Amino acid sequence: MMEYSTAFPDIAMIGFGEAAHVIAGSWRHNGRSGLRTYDRGLGNPERRYLIHARCEEAGVEPRDHAKSALAGAGLVIWLVTADEALAAAIACAPHLEPGSLWLDGNSCAPETKVKAASVIDAAGAHYVRRKASTYASPITAPLHLHRSAEITTVAGAI
Repeated sequence: MMEYSTAFPDIAMIGFGEAAHVIAGSWRHNGRSGLRTYDRGLGNPERRYLIHARCEEAGVEPRDHAKSALAGAGLVIWLVTADEALAAAIACAPHLEPGSLWLDGNSCAPETKVKAASVIDAAGAHYVRRKASTYASPITAPLHLHRSAEITTVAGAI
């Protein structure tokens, strides 16, 4: 028998560019809060200002380290650039909560996704990839998620 929880997990976002900003902003307006993010651009004074402004607008708490953003997060939304995808997964893996979901929102190469999935799964978390059959607004479209052999549709999750 499958067990269900009514508690929504803490959410962390790794990468806080345009896509993460749009997603987080829509959640805030739907009454969700408690989002936090780590973006390596926070270490760059020029990028830091933009990321902080986006975070303030979207109601997201920026964190200076991935470890801090990931602490206690049951759901991690991974939205970094394709060239940083694998490095971000490797850097974050040691800080993931056991059993947490690592939701892949990237457009990196399939080979990179496979490597990242093995890193995340080895850390005790669960890599979940978004079915990329068609593009739709991340705000209004249901997500089609794949985990292992199961296919789950989460309507309106984002």
